[in-house]
Amino acid sequence: MTQALLSVFLGRLKAIQEMYSNQRVFHIFGSSILFVYDASILLESTASSEAIDSSVVVKMIDFAHVHPANEQPDQNYNFGLANLIKTLEGTPSA
Repeated sequence: MTQALLSVFLGRLKAIQEMYSNQRVFHIFGSSILFVYDASILLESTASSEAIDSSVVVKMIDFAHVHPANEQPDQNYNFGLANLIKTLEGTPSA
């Protein structure tokens, strides 16, 4: 994985983390995160950061097990996101 692609993945994950850590409506169990990118962009020797950024999609998917949050943060999902980010950054998880 190129550093530019990894950087975009991390940016998208951090945006999800910021959004999700502020919501107090849902707790999600057994969800997934989908990573999609156009690999042909990475093969171009002159691929710009903007081209790589526009070829990446990172989305939360699989919401079969959603429960009311009762105005409480979803500590489990936030913990999982933080560990995924740390793993991709190469930082030991907590």
